[in-house]
Amino acid sequence: MNGFAKCMDSIINCFECFAKFLGHFLIAFVFFAISFLYTSGTFFIFPFMIKNSVILILTRLALLFFTVNLVYNYILCLITCPGFSKPISKQEESRNEVSQHDIEAGELLFLESRNIFNDRNPQIEDSFLPEEYFKGDDKNNLFIDQGKNYMTNCSKCNAIKHPRTHHCSICNKCILNMDHHCPWIGQCVGLYNRKYFILFLAWSFLSCLLISIFSIPMIIILLSSLSGINYYSDASLYDNVTFQGLLLSSVLSVSFSLGTGTLLFFHIYLLVTNQSTIEYHQNLFFRKSLNGGEALINRFDKGLSNNIREIMGTSKFPLLLFPCFY
Repeated sequence: MNGFAKCMDSIINCFECFAKFLGHFLIAFVFFAISFLYTSGTFFIFPFMIKNSVILILTRLALLFFTVNLVYNYILCLITCPGFSKPISKQEESRNEVSQHDIEAGELLFLESRNIFNDRNPQIEDSFLPEEYFKGDDKNNLFIDQGKNYMTNCSKCNAIKHPRTHHCSICNKCILNMDHHCPWIGQCVGLYNRKYFILFLAWSFLSCLLISIFSIPMIIILLSSLSGINYYSDASLYDNVTFQGLLLSSVLSVSFSLGTGTLLFFHIYLLVTNQSTIEYHQNLFFRKSLNGGEALINRFDKGLSNNIREIMGTSKFPLLLFPCFY
């Protein structure tokens, strides 16, 4: 039995090392894909499909605007700490700085209202966490006894397990409000970088969608040429390397539009319902185990506006699309 456990540990360690290595490769691939699609869209697809010079300039400017915001939010995804729970010894020292009365009164909703969510590299302190990190009924993380809160510690990293905190085996840390570990950014999506991840998906989708609008006709041209229908009198055009490259860019842009769009709308649903990806799958399991007449209540759901504000820092649209302004 001990030999089997050691074997499984070795396999898990190898997988975690591979996941870390894969993260660096995927990050490089994202930057390459952004550069490739922007270049092909700006200098090849748009000029090929758009004959009006004014529309061409406006389309190029729109793609540039989308791409700048895409890169900006992606970089913030990479450099922003998702939020780690500290080891118990340090947490207890920090916890003593806040009175039990303040905790029970629920006065610690945010540090200076919302600044805690806008700090790109926050110093995570127990006293600076939103109220739900102190209160709750998650029996795996928090126990309430006569008005006093007792939190369990993680068996793997010895950090306090606040409600909605999960241990990531790849990062080897407990992540506050963990959504999932994303290999495309090389770290977890958590409390402090989740809004940048959602915006990264949003601007990625808009960029790919804009290119796809002009790419789909090119794909139709390709399929028609395979059927013997040529839209252009010059048959050599279909053998041109540039045209084949345009078709490759078109297929990639449409594929990325479908992929990023699916992820974006899924995470928008999680955002407005105040769920993480982990909680979504847990809730699916709990719903299946409930009887027909029972309803599953999400205790973290504070209403549409508050749910959006908790993650994004603001619920005002379109301001929430530009985190540099709030």
